[in-house]
Amino acid sequence: MTTRWPSVDPLSMWDITFGVMLVLLVLEATRRSLGPGLTSLVLLLIAYSLWGHYLPGEFYHQQITMTSFVEQMVLTYNGLFSSVTRIAATYVFMFILLGSFLEYSGITNFFNQFSLAIAGRATGGPAKIAVISSGLYGSISGSPSADVATTGSFTIPMMKKMGYQKKEAGAIEAVAGTGGSLLPPVMGSAAFIMSDMTGLAYSAIAVAALIPALLYYFGAYMQVHFLSASKGMSGVPSEDIPRLKDVLFKSGYYLIPIIILVYLLLDGYSLAYAAAIALLSTIVVSWFKKETRMGVKHILDAIAAGTLRIAALAAAVGAASLVVGGLTVTGLSNKFLSIILGISGDSIIIALLLVMLVCLLLGMGVPTPAAYMLTAAIGGPLLISLDIPLMAAHMFIMYYAVLSAITPPVAVAAYVAAPIAQENPMSIAWEACKIGVVSFIIPFMFIFNPPLLMEGAWYEIIIASCIAIIAITAFTSAVSGFLFHPVNALNRVLLLVTGVLLIFTHWLVIVLGLLMAFIVFGLNYKPRRPRASLESKIET
Repeated sequence: MTTRWPSVDPLSMWDITFGVMLVLLVLEATRRSLGPGLTSLVLLLIAYSLWGHYLPGEFYHQQITMTSFVEQMVLTYNGLFSSVTRIAATYVFMFILLGSFLEYSGITNFFNQFSLAIAGRATGGPAKIAVISSGLYGSISGSPSADVATTGSFTIPMMKKMGYQKKEAGAIEAVAGTGGSLLPPVMGSAAFIMSDMTGLAYSAIAVAALIPALLYYFGAYMQVHFLSASKGMSGVPSEDIPRLKDVLFKSGYYLIPIIILVYLLLDGYSLAYAAAIALLSTIVVSWFKKETRMGVKHILDAIAAGTLRIAALAAAVGAASLVVGGLTVTGLSNKFLSIILGISGDSIIIALLLVMLVCLLLGMGVPTPAAYMLTAAIGGPLLISLDIPLMAAHMFIMYYAVLSAITPPVAVAAYVAAPIAQENPMSIAWEACKIGVVSFIIPFMFIFNPPLLMEGAWYEIIIASCIAIIAITAFTSAVSGFLFHPVNALNRVLLLVTGVLLIFTHWLVIVLGLLMAFIVFGLNYKPRRPRASLESKIET
């Protein structure tokens, strides 16, 4: 590739043979690791690339021979060996390996105990513990599936024990685990791919992602709170809750690698260097306590676990690179662009909804980085053509690529939670969509309110964040049917309208939304007598 002239130097029969074999190997690796979904999409793009010139009308393209196809996909930097593949093989690999080392060092137990100390006594304590601990672990694990499997083994049985339905326990963990891919610093590794595809600095992406990610978890927290309050769920028994200062004193040193990582990234060091130093510091801090020391066996186990995770991701990124390459060489991405623009007309709302559907469909069953690659290839140019800023457009796409992990019918996070909760995956997936319903609205908020992406003056950012918090509270209350107490159908409709009004930026609409929120919240506020704890109920 480095010594030949693309489209000038001829390909030998061996070049074509080995190129075809490499594509077939990627397809088989994708089938084994991710199933038939993405594999079928790649096969469809290959077939379209080779025989699309026989199609009539809009989908016709100039003939692409097998030789030209192999050259573009294998022997140039447009296909398998694109810059995105290089990013996955270097930066993404290092961060997934870091997440594996942190897991084997015992940080998961620290996050669980930390969350238990903070939220254990609250209404619906076990569910709120799941939201907090999964968010903390997910911010550095880089995988919704790994997050759900790791923290869910602790939180799901606890929620079931405290009275949550199986589908509710699994869904809460699935929603909480999925959101970790939106939370800096790692962001499911998709931020590194986004940086390469857009030219935006990683640090700028991480800063822009912070408020939307926190709003995601605020929405999940409020949905869990209203669900728990409506069921009369109490917190965890006091004797099972550690003191926060004891947790920080005994295990707070686990935060050192994360602090080092964030500092190095914000200070401008390379991604690989920051991840490597954080990884080494993880080994060092594990030696602070005898029971968590990482010896040779633990280190090798961490490397093996990280390598297995990157193997599935590598297959997905390779397959996604073939799809993106096929979209480029055939011009299919431009055809999709014109079709969606034709359907949406002048309506930016319709265009955003169509892009949302494309992102959710293409992201199903695919790791976050590959899901973002697939959706950005189609949705990115479309949103930018609508004069949406580059950062907001790609953040919108990445958000929905992540949310595909809880979207039926695939919903990989729900499938991981299902055996732990001992419930049907589809029941968990639909419940997760209900619990995480506000997360599907947040991207529209930052599209219409750029300060939510840290753009603008500090006071604009604060005002936009406060309005978003009120809107999310209204949405979650409308969905759950609970505010300070159960609310009737009329109040639920008013709360829903309030949330919708607060998405937009026109000052008159915002004032109307805030006025409605003040009226509905005020009319429904009634100081309630505290419910009896679960323990007292059991005793009686």
